[in-house]
Amino acid sequence: MFTKSLLVGGALAIAASGASAFEFKSSEIHFGWDRIDSSAGDADGFNLGLDASAMASDTIELDFGLGYASPDNISGSGLDNLFRLSLAGNYLFSQGLYAGLFWDGTHFDSSGTFSGWAHVYGLQGGYKNGPVDVVAFYGVGDYSDIGAPSDSDSFGIDFTYTLQNGLDFGAYYLSEDLTTSSIDQYGVTVGYLVPSSQLSSVPVYIVGSFGRMKGATQSFDQFALGVSFPLSGDVKKGRKSFHGRSAFHNAFGIAGTLF
Repeated sequence: MFTKSLLVGGALAIAASGASAFEFKSSEIHFGWDRIDSSAGDADGFNLGLDASAMASDTIELDFGLGYASPDNISGSGLDNLFRLSLAGNYLFSQGLYAGLFWDGTHFDSSGTFSGWAHVYGLQGGYKNGPVDVVAFYGVGDYSDIGAPSDSDSFGIDFTYTLQNGLDFGAYYLSEDLTTSSIDQYGVTVGYLVPSSQLSSVPVYIVGSFGRMKGATQSFDQFALGVSFPLSGDVKKGRKSFHGRSAFHNAFGIAGTLF
């Protein structure tokens, strides 16, 4: 708990340190569909999100996010909705390198007893320069509010390469585990940025992905489709999952359960 408070406080301190020079950099709204498919069962989940990035100074970048997921709830757990709040602060080094802190809070809304908050918090770093965008993270998941016996370890990496014709290709890997369960989520993405035209006053970004979601006892093929509309600045390329830093939250957001 102390570590979580320290990380959240650090991110907030980064924000406060540059409040006088606060300037929005980009914002977007996105919609996503995820499907897991296997002989053991299928599930379709839907999500939407609003993400924004701002500069607090020449070297401090702040990221904010809101998300919602509607799972298929194949387990009968009564989990109907998930709501996500995200905050991150990054220090920008030269040549596209950056490092920072993040905190994500998700509320599990269930008609049964499976309700409460879960938090993932930790460190992240990346490189963004020209067509290359890569980010990696390590965090701790706190699920005590919904009855988990211990914290989880969560880590992952996303990579995207953008071509000059608007196409981009990428890959991702997320892993999260605790004493009672574990999930690996990995795959590849293909995206395309449709420029603004007479039909649309803003660009439209479309991305599809194919991968696997591997649980402690079962493994599924995963398909996803995301559509993003930039409200200002550039759109974020790559996958449009409900949660960027938790395989557990993504499984809950699709199927309403772990497996």
